[in-house]
Amino acid sequence: MTLRDAAPTSRAMVVAVMVSMVAFLDSTVINLALPATEHDLGGGLALQQWIIDGYLLAMAAAILPGGSISDLFGRVPVMRFGLLAFGAGSVLASAAPSPAMLIAARLIQGLGAAFLVPGSLALINTVFDKARQSAAIGVWTGWTGTAFALGPLLGGICVDFLGWRWIFVLSAIPMAVGYALTFWLCPISGRVEGTRVDTAGVGLSAVGLAATVYALIESQRDGWTDPMVVTPLVIGIGALAGFVSWQHRSSYPMLPLPLFTFRNFGAVNLVTAFVYGALTLGSLAVALYTQEVGGYSATAAGLATLPIPALSFVFARHVGRIAARVGPRVFLVGGPALAGMGLLLIRPKPVGFHAITDLVPG
Repeated sequence: MTLRDAAPTSRAMVVAVMVSMVAFLDSTVINLALPATEHDLGGGLALQQWIIDGYLLAMAAAILPGGSISDLFGRVPVMRFGLLAFGAGSVLASAAPSPAMLIAARLIQGLGAAFLVPGSLALINTVFDKARQSAAIGVWTGWTGTAFALGPLLGGICVDFLGWRWIFVLSAIPMAVGYALTFWLCPISGRVEGTRVDTAGVGLSAVGLAATVYALIESQRDGWTDPMVVTPLVIGIGALAGFVSWQHRSSYPMLPLPLFTFRNFGAVNLVTAFVYGALTLGSLAVALYTQEVGGYSATAAGLATLPIPALSFVFARHVGRIAARVGPRVFLVGGPALAGMGLLLIRPKPVGFHAITDLVPG
């Protein structure tokens, strides 16, 4: 391969790694900023939950149709949109004067993120030939894994020494650089003729997820009998049921349901949902508990939670190689079991909590 041949792929790799690293960093640093954010803006636990869930809701609503949208408009234009949305959301979040503005900014960030991580992988798959795709994805995984591992520590330092708003400022800068770098890429063909977007499916899934999560969060404050909780819950469940029904009938479904008739596909997705749900909830609980109950600074809390992403980063590169020899079943069973045991080893105490003895072993 000549230098001329390598140039387009090298440029694509730089862009793909940069945008995905920022998205992964944001997902790991934001938990540590929640106590400082709530202290500054108020809003209580509901605000802290919405800061996380608003981002995830927007990303979940857009990530499913994201592939079709990329096929329709092209890889690079869609990635540029994701970069602009994430960057704009970051700027708005950094200047948010109220909880409502911060939540809105997180929604915009989540919308942008839905096109960044999958878009960066799609860019790699488009630019690299099949012989080099595995190596390219390995490089991408290594750099994004580094961001995931360093996120808690960097987030804690940023909150303590610069303030929580700087987390968003520092997220916006790479987005601007990444946007400029997309014009450095060689022309890339990414459009697929005949692509259609399941707009009805997008609307039903977005309404279903948003209304249901809204009811779950607000029920803690207003109770399950309040009309402002019951109404969105009914709407959300109805929309999700409508989404499933529509996917059965749609000629171009956003989520092809027949895939779930394959036992392995359904089982793997179910395991993934439970594992990531537990780890996300555990990370949020640990970040809040170490600071608000344990009295640790954000930096100390970041150091206390560092073993989880650091060990994940170290072992992840070996798991794929071993799984190719022994099969994935061992890891699908053993991984969740080990994670569950680790969570059970965490010992929260109202008085006398020490991270070294009560948190780190888990």
